Amino acid sequence: MRTVLIANPKGGSGKTTLATNLAGYFATRGRRVVLSDLDRQQSSLAWLRRRPAKLPLIQGVNGRRESDADPGAEWTIIDSPAGPSEVLVLADGTAAPGLVAREVLAQAEHDPDAACVVVVAADGESGAAEDGDDDSTHAGALAAADALAAAIRTAIEVQLSEAPRRAVAAAALAANGAVLVAANLDEAVAFTRAWAPEHLSVMTAAAAVVASRIKTAGTTFVGPFASVAFGDYLTGANHVLPTGGRARSFSGLSVHHYLRSYTVQEITARGAAALADDVALLADAEGLPAHGAAALARRGT
Repeated sequence: MRTVLIANPKGGSGKTTLATNLAGYFATRGRRVVLSDLDRQQSSLAWLRRRPAKLPLIQGVNGRRESDADPGAEWTIIDSPAGPSEVLVLADGTAAPGLVAREVLAQAEHDPDAACVVVVAADGESGAAEDGDDDSTHAGALAAADALAAAIRTAIEVQLSEAPRRAVAAAALAANGAVLVAANLDEAVAFTRAWAPEHLSVMTAAAAVVASRIKTAGTTFVGPFASVAFGDYLTGANHVLPTGGRARSFSGLSVHHYLRSYTVQEITARGAAALADDVALLADAEGLPAHGAAALARRGT
């Protein structure tokens, strides 16, 4: 790696301290550094297209600008198709509306396209209402969940009115914000698995147990003290995460993204003789006779 492009957003003061520090780090190690602020990031990444040499890998914090900056090489790998920031807060009656709202606003201030969803799970077992065993109890649980959802919406409105980036956050919430009520925890978990959020915050009773049921999230924050903001800056987990439901298929960035595996196969004469007839049979079934002939030629007969 001889050239490093660093595209970093400016802070409120207009400084790019982090990017400057990174540039200094790479420069002292003999790397050519191209430094850009976020306002010019797309055009800077477009610089990659003009390079005569193709690039094997692009890694960076997820965002629309990164995805739009196609490097122009068919085999270039971008960490994953990135999209706007996302959070899903899974809550139950133990959740504090104000803390839930904080997590929503923290993601909504990223981008007008950010997606912020709260799922409130009503207390009770799956199927209880359908069986008619305890309809009144279930109705009460749903009413309590509706009341919590309303309290969360109110907390979001209050915090939004005071937010320094309220214009951005308001646009995100209007376009992609929701506070939903699930009939029970099983339904809430099923929805969360299917939505596969970039960031998942679990604010429920037995939060660790609930979190262990959900494998399709970019990163999961367990319990009321685990704000997503801690993960953004200091806990150490990687912040480059799949969005747009891709957590069902992609993982967050890790050192494994910079490694490439390959296989080497060596077959002895005895091994070839043992494999040849079976390979020929399979090749014949697929209508690929040259494959079978290549295997039989090693049989030694």
